[in-house]
Amino acid sequence: MLNVAAAVAAIRAEYGSDEHQAVELYGDVMDAFEEAGFPAYVETRGGLAVCAVTPDGSLLTVASEDALPWDRDRLAGWHLAHTAEDEPGTPWRCTVHDAVAAGHGTGAGEGIEAMVAAAVTHLKTCPHRAAELPADTRPEPSPGAPDPASALVHGVRCTSCGSPQITLTVRGWANCRACGLGQESGAVMICRDWCEKCEATAL
Repeated sequence: MLNVAAAVAAIRAEYGSDEHQAVELYGDVMDAFEEAGFPAYVETRGGLAVCAVTPDGSLLTVASEDALPWDRDRLAGWHLAHTAEDEPGTPWRCTVHDAVAAGHGTGAGEGIEAMVAAAVTHLKTCPHRAAELPADTRPEPSPGAPDPASALVHGVRCTSCGSPQITLTVRGWANCRACGLGQESGAVMICRDWCEKCEATAL
């Protein structure tokens, strides 16, 4: 299973000068999400945003009218979205908090606590987080259905070359260091415990 904290740490380790500057500007936003249990990082591709990762790997993305401004004094308000990933064409998007549309100007830094509280509330009921429901609230599996827990990863192998040298990213991607192929992380996961079938197919 994806280690969210480790994946975020890997992203931070690759920060360049733009990302370090962004952390200086929006470190208080990152800290607020971290305190709520969501590891956070800054993203500068296509515009500045703060991304906080939920335990299931989905993202909370902080922007403003569009991207976050590089001058905090020009911040029009916080806009928070919950998405499957931070790539274009994400399969779903929930608007969690939008002080911009509501006309609630947040100055250079007001309203962070309200935004984080909205995220915590949203994640309790978001239909895209059904897999995270406590075990006693999940529907009973149909007779003969495999236990979802038994289908989790015991290892990962590249679907192209079979190498176990896979790096999983918080963006839901699996990069092979042997052949360079990138693939969806779900495509490379095999069962938690060793089994002859997985070993024979070398998936």
